[in-house]
Amino acid sequence: VTGMRSGMLYAIDVASHDVRSVAVGSEPVGVAVAPDGATVFVACAQDDKVVAVGAADLAVRGSVAVAAEPWALGWSPADGSLVVTHLLSPVVTAIDPAALAVSGTWMIPDMAPRGDRRLAHGQVRGLYDVAARPGSEELWIPHVMLGTDTAQPDLDFESTVFPSVSVLRAGGGYHVTLSIDVLDLAGIDGSFGDIVSGPHAIAFTSDGALALVVDTNS
Repeated sequence: VTGMRSGMLYAIDVASHDVRSVAVGSEPVGVAVAPDGATVFVACAQDDKVVAVGAADLAVRGSVAVAAEPWALGWSPADGSLVVTHLLSPVVTAIDPAALAVSGTWMIPDMAPRGDRRLAHGQVRGLYDVAARPGSEELWIPHVMLGTDTAQPDLDFESTVFPSVSVLRAGGGYHVTLSIDVLDLAGIDGSFGDIVSGPHAIAFTSDGALALVVDTNS
């Protein structure tokens, strides 16, 4: 568990309830365990780095510098890269976990206006989580889009922030952005059938058939 305000990584023994901890940096948020269980990686949002910690002794093994506000961590099903999202940009960074070095950067493109300010569009921000879809080479990332093209006084609750989920394929190639669209416009059929807001976390059923998204604001 990461302690965002304490700057600590906590290891909790679920049987004995014993807690161990180690200082990892400023505002640790995302955490991911290596497939072999030997190393735990932590994204420190205010230090702009990802820290590697030994799972057995909770000793810091090293770190790698990344772009600003690293947030969520996950594993690429294509090549085993450690992937990190960034809260304030549309960038996903790929890291070689053995070398602790950046191996690539991927982008989620902004979406252009679509004729009605209520239709999902805008700048990609708030990449809160990332998860690999089982049985595929897809990475799914919940985020928001900001309708910064709409000026006051027309900017309102229907045209400010749009909840979305983007899908990257093998090697970080952009595939699609799923979004909600208003239901009262003729011919418009959004990806989500219900009103949702604030997508912050995502997980999959074991067969990859369903994506489960936590919408904190709805």
